[in-house]
Amino acid sequence: VRDDILTALNNGTLDKYVADFADEAFVRHPKALIFPHLGASTDEAEVNCAIMAVKTLKYFLETGNILRSVNFPTIDIPQQSPLRITIVNRNVPNMVGQISAILAKHFVNIDNILNRSRGNYAYTIIDIPLLEDSLLQEILEDMSKIEGVLKARVINRREM
Repeated sequence: VRDDILTALNNGTLDKYVADFADEAFVRHPKALIFPHLGASTDEAEVNCAIMAVKTLKYFLETGNILRSVNFPTIDIPQQSPLRITIVNRNVPNMVGQISAILAKHFVNIDNILNRSRGNYAYTIIDIPLLEDSLLQEILEDMSKIEGVLKARVINRREM
């Protein structure tokens, strides 16, 4: 096939040849346009995608940050306090207000907060100071009782 394409280009039967595989015979041919091959289905690309997926998942588990998700918003902030609460909830009005009210009820200061939504779901990250485990558990239980909260978890970085 390669030789047939070259013959057709050279005798004018084929005006242009466009491909994403760089065969040396076509790279310098004036009638050939060679694009970089993205390689989305190559073994190497699949390995790289798997490595990226694992790193992204590890990052989420360790920090609560979400990158490259198809069903959740991108949210990426540095953790500024020893405790981080992450909340997945339905995207409805007053959710952040209800979550903040629970922290206020327990006299817990918010060091940093970020809320993002995508479609029917929202995701909130809240950094708070170090608390006793019993108080933290009570706060999580209260947050889980809010209608529309699907999941609340704590990321504990006490060494901060």
